[in-house]
Amino acid sequence: MLTAGGAPIRSTLQWSSDLTEGVRNGPSLVRENRSLKDQLAATRLYVEQNSSLKDQVRELQGLLAIPPVPGRSWVGARVLAYSPHERRILISVGSRDGIKPMTPVVAGTGLVGIVSTVSAGTSQINLVISPQVQIGATIRRGLNPTGLLKGDGIASMVIEYLESASDIRVGDLVVTSGFSEMIPAGIPIGEVVNRNVDAQYGSRRALVAPFVLPGDVREVRVLR
Repeated sequence: MLTAGGAPIRSTLQWSSDLTEGVRNGPSLVRENRSLKDQLAATRLYVEQNSSLKDQVRELQGLLAIPPVPGRSWVGARVLAYSPHERRILISVGSRDGIKPMTPVVAGTGLVGIVSTVSAGTSQINLVISPQVQIGATIRRGLNPTGLLKGDGIASMVIEYLESASDIRVGDLVVTSGFSEMIPAGIPIGEVVNRNVDAQYGSRRALVAPFVLPGDVREVRVLR
């Protein structure tokens, strides 16, 4: 039924015209949508790569800031493999580069681990969280209590200290003590995240979170 002014007819004609226009422009809209998706994917990739490059720059800057050790030198190396279950990494230098067992391996933020075995061109490194790693460590505050640091085999370390007057707090910096011919003093290891004092048995322990996340490390330095 027609109404005054022919409104339904105009409405139908307009709808038909819009449909025709939509069909005509459909392929163009599909291409535009695909182009926008490609641009978005490229932008996300750029952001991820840029963030990764910034992390690598910070890591390299940290490596360059490592202080010299009198009579010894640091040699750079690449991480070739990472075994999270064994708490170990493989690096690209070995005995022909002057590397010896029981020497420290560092990244830009601190101690990565200790050299365990050496071949001509590669070395196996036990990470600081490995239960096979036991090194002298000092807490950088107050009386600087010193103890033995051990990896817990999971994701952190435990330092056992003896001084009854030690005032150890969450957030304290833990560094190597230097009470070893192979490992110099002052290499950052991690920070205290928990502490436990058992007065009955004289047990004093602190849980330490490492500064270095091994899965993120690509470049290291080894003391020789």
